[in-house]
Amino acid sequence: MSREEEYNPVSAEETYTHLKHEIHRLRSQVKYQEEMIRQLSGGQILNCEPIDLYPGEQHDFILSILEQARDKCREGARARDILDSVLSKNEKIGVGDEILVKVKRVLRQGIPSRASDLSELSKLGFRYIQSKKHPKLVFYNRYTYYIAGTPGDSRRGNRNCYSELSKCIASSLKI
Repeated sequence: MSREEEYNPVSAEETYTHLKHEIHRLRSQVKYQEEMIRQLSGGQILNCEPIDLYPGEQHDFILSILEQARDKCREGARARDILDSVLSKNEKIGVGDEILVKVKRVLRQGIPSRASDLSELSKLGFRYIQSKKHPKLVFYNRYTYYIAGTPGDSRRGNRNCYSELSKCIASSLKI
């Protein structure tokens, strides 16, 4: 008999019961996570392909357009009442806005060179590509944004890059 067995006598039945409870706990956790993902995916307002690059992208985009449409409706109109009803029952998720805040913080210092900045960009869905003239940020291997690469460009260039990023990521479109 080994020392571990002497000091930690656990029967096979106790181990089986413990593992069975652990499996049940993990299944519950998976169900909870699936429900959270379903809620963040934009619901079932319209049938469409699940192309969200981040949780709630389509949901927030549609709400942004509905808010703008509501503002263009006259007070007391049936269309405005319908839009008010939809908007009152659906809150924005805001992941796109969180991504923009983090990207702005990284770009504020200029070209991202620290490992922590590059890691942060990677977590947000960006790939940083260094080049001779203008480094690039590629968002989910689809959308490319150029960063100012020279000191003369950097004052206004990073603001321009951030502006372009916000047009793609923020899930809001001015109509």
